[in-house]
Amino acid sequence: MPMYAVKSKDSINLLLKKADGIIIAGGEDVNPELYGKQSEIKRCGKINPHRDSLEQKMILYAVKNKIPLLGICRGHQILNVTEGGSLIIDIPTDIGSKYLHRDSRKAEEHKSTAVYHSIYIEKGTFLHNIVKVDSGNGYSNHHQAVEKLAKGFKVSAYAKDKVIEAIEPADTLQHPFILGVQWHPEAMNVRNPLSGQIGRKFFNKVKQHKFKNGGK
Repeated sequence: MPMYAVKSKDSINLLLKKADGIIIAGGEDVNPELYGKQSEIKRCGKINPHRDSLEQKMILYAVKNKIPLLGICRGHQILNVTEGGSLIIDIPTDIGSKYLHRDSRKAEEHKSTAVYHSIYIEKGTFLHNIVKVDSGNGYSNHHQAVEKLAKGFKVSAYAKDKVIEAIEPADTLQHPFILGVQWHPEAMNVRNPLSGQIGRKFFNKVKQHKFKNGGK
């Protein structure tokens, strides 16, 4: 059962206390009301306020309790929003980018709305230390992106059009693993450095957290 199904507050708290790692995956657009753009909700796709509130609780819990946290696509975006940042509502119209972040053509004519595009990693970042490459191709399927960066975070990857592709804490020594990536490493070949190496690093940190807490 997805964790964002309706559960009691006590049940959610119990699940969080058992967590040794948290992944926030892709999905609906984040409610723009959460970052001060409620008037632009008509330009968003489907939203899920219940999921928003649950995932924000998960993020805050992970940050406070130093639990490894990986945000993917929407997860990357709501991480930024939860920590006080904002989002671009629609990349093509708001920044005029002709660089594809998803295939917007009719679904019945194409098997997938996702595309691959180049991603450029900032040297000296936590992400760069994980992937050990300066650039690579990522599997992308989104129309929104990080706009104002959350306080206490820094950008660790960009697309060719300067759209932010990854964020991490400015001080990575204060937490074992917090990373938000706009692409989908889970949908890519594990031999791609922007996929398997991120997963291995995350799960190594999960194991360390579990061991540190007595293997609960």
